[in-house]
This record gives sequence, C-alpha cells and structure tokens, in this order.
Amino acid sequence: MKSLRVLILLGIAIISFEAFGQSRAVLTVLKGGAGRALLNRTIESSPSAKAFFAGVLGLKTRQLDLIDPAIRQALITNRLNVEGPDQVRLIERARGFITAAPTRAVDLTLTAPEPQSKARPSVKVNVKLGDMTEEKVDAYVVPHSNHEASYDGVGGAVFLAGAQAGIDAFDRDLQSRGIPPFGSAFCTRSGGGNAPNLLNVVSIGSKAEDEFQVVSQSMYYALNIANMEGLSTIAAPALGTGTVGNLTAEMSAIAMMEGIQRFFDSTNNPSVQEITIIIDEDREAYDAFVKIQRERTAPAPSGPGQPGRADTNW
Repeated sequence: MKSLRVLILLGIAIISFEAFGQSRAVLTVLKGGAGRALLNRTIESSPSAKAFFAGVLGLKTRQLDLIDPAIRQALITNRLNVEGPDQVRLIERARGFITAAPTRAVDLTLTAPEPQSKARPSVKVNVKLGDMTEEKVDAYVVPHSNHEASYDGVGGAVFLAGAQAGIDAFDRDLQSRGIPPFGSAFCTRSGGGNAPNLLNVVSIGSKAEDEFQVVSQSMYYALNIANMEGLSTIAAPALGTGTVGNLTAEMSAIAMMEGIQRFFDSTNNPSVQEITIIIDEDREAYDAFVKIQRERTAPAPSGPGQPGRADTNW
C-alpha cells in the first residue's frame, strides 16, 4: 500500500484505488463538497481531462458542462466502479488526470484497500394508484422539457401542491445553463408540499425513437442525484406516458425498472431505500406497471398488500 498526502485548504478528499489481479480496480471519490471540488477542478483545468471524463460517460465535452456537478460526480464514480476489461486502464488515466490537477489545499490519498464483496441492497419498489403530491417522501421525480420547466401535468400538480419555489428554481437554473441533454437530472429544494426535494428530470420532448432510453436514463440519473443528496424515499410518476409522451404504460414500466436496476447494480451502499411509482387513477396502466414490477422483483414479506398498491423488494 502506498499513500500520498497533499494538504490543501478545501478539506479532505479521499480517492481509493483497488486492484485485484489484472482486471479489477475501483475509484471512489468521497461524497460531499471536497471530493466534488477536486473532480470539478480536474475537469476545468485540463481540456484533455474534460474530454476523457466526457468519453467515460459517452458524452461530448459540451454536454459534460451541462450536467449538474453532483450528478456528474456520481456518474463518473459509478462508471469507474463497473468491472470490465477496460477498467484498470480507465482508473489509471483518471488517477493521472486527478493527481496532475492544480492542488492548493486538498488531502489526497491514494490507497489499495482490502477486497470487499459487494452485496446487493434490499430496497422496496412500490406501485400504487393515487396522487403523487399526497405522498410524503424525501423527493418527487418531476419531468420537464429541455428548454423550460413544466408547469402543466406532473410539474403543474407539484407546483400547485406547494413546490412553487422548487419548480421556479429549476426553470431559472435551466435558463442559465442552456440546453441540457435529455435524461439529465437536477435537484432543487421544493419550498413546500409533502416532499422537501424535487428531482427534476429532462425527459419531455425527445424524439419518439429515443424516449425509452431517455426515460431509463432519467430514472437512473435521478436516483444517482438522490443518493448524492442522501435521500431515502422517492416517488415518481409513469415517465413518458403523459399527453406528450410516446410510451405505453408497459414500455414506461420496463424503462423505469431498467433505470432502477442499473442504479442499484452500480452503487455501493445507496441511501435510497424505497421507490414508489404512482399511477394517477389509470387502472390499466397500474396493472401494466405491477406486471413488470413483479417480473423483476420479489414480493415484500410484509403480508397482503392494500388495494391499488403493490409492494416488492428489489
């Protein structure tokens, strides 16, 4: 084990590199402002580093700038944690860019910890009929277009239920950032209502042939940013099925469940413990979601469910 420590003003950021044989390595950037600042400084200080990290996520460099720094941190960390034939090479390149970044006051530690087995977390995935704005959770997933906040549909309902400040904050942020890629997610404080946070996803208005992937990515990115914020309970509508959506309820369910599965497969010790997908009084859509949910999960051991509600463990 080798350690390199450089003391700087911003606090402590720990990056751990784990190598098992020739094919396994893990990069972990600590959650919080210090680790995020280190990654941001690395990307901003070198065009080559920006191009590298954009490539890691399959994005163009201009798209990397449009992603919220917290979700960008989570996505890069998760991608570098995924095992594969190129993982060691990616880790080494990432380490090179990070250690070459200007440092003023960060404690940077490169270590090789003992191997640890990764246990899949137990999380509840629920489907229910009802009004999402009546659900008391840590955050709502709210769909928007890529050029303005939505004040109709789900966004309008959330706005009228007390989250005006959160919707307006996202709209201001969107105008200042420019056009973000579809599937992006941004967290704002709601300012009122039954959820203190909003996970604003850019999922409305994509091409019809892209919408399935956009919905899957939106759910994945929303859960990543929820995890970065330390949120535990999330409520989401049936994405892609509104008046401007192109997906059937079944396709929406498959896309959202794929995003959920991808998140939990790539995240160690997530803060997210319960996800509730709420269908607005459409029994056929509810039945479609329950069918897909039960194909991918196991029934929760809490006894018989309530009418209009299906609970399972992921």
